[in-house]
Amino acid sequence: MWPKKAQLLVEKLNILYPIIQAPMAGGATTTALVSSVSNTGGLGSIAAAYLTPEDMRTEIKNLRELTDKPFNVNLFIPQIIKDIGGQEKNPKK
Repeated sequence: MWPKKAQLLVEKLNILYPIIQAPMAGGATTTALVSSVSNTGGLGSIAAAYLTPEDMRTEIKNLRELTDKPFNVNLFIPQIIKDIGGQEKNPKK
């Protein structure tokens, strides 16, 4: 049995071990790595921050062919966002 917080994580994510593979953007994370982590009971993570939407869809499709286990898609959230009208908003102000 894991400590309480780790057990909650395992149960919520439907994984066997409280291990989350770091999503390393820039090429270090591959679908083989992500599927290996997910298939052995951890939570594999796709590093999607630098991917185009089409590349992201391809990565997810390829990963789904390698595992039916849970995995994470990691994205960055920009500091400057635009509202519906196109005006920039700085969430730190």
